[in-house]
Amino acid sequence: MRRLGLALMWAVVPVKDLAGAKARLSPVLSASERRGLFRAMLRDVLAALADTPSLDGIALITRDTEAQELARRFGLEIISEDRNSGQTEAVAHGVSQLMARGVADIMQVPGDVPLATAVEFEQVI
Repeated sequence: MRRLGLALMWAVVPVKDLAGAKARLSPVLSASERRGLFRAMLRDVLAALADTPSLDGIALITRDTEAQELARRFGLEIISEDRNSGQTEAVAHGVSQLMARGVADIMQVPGDVPLATAVEFEQVI
């Protein structure tokens, strides 16, 4: 939805496959625990973004079906990837898709920002 007199602002959230999330924590957490941790962090980030008034849209860039299902629960745009080629490539893919639709202002947000709030995202915008 376009806000009168203001540019459209979108957030893009790149998400690799949840199965490989938080790999650096493998010495202390099992694969299942790492997946659960990332899922919880992603849910918190998406909830905070969804509550950010200045965002006109949020796009999750992923090929992971579980992450896509979470995005659907929040009513987010899903931009699929053919392969998990890394954060930089995912963001570039998402940005190009949004720019093709006329979105010029885009904020990239990692899916695992701890304790992020809508107030903080609003301050960044």
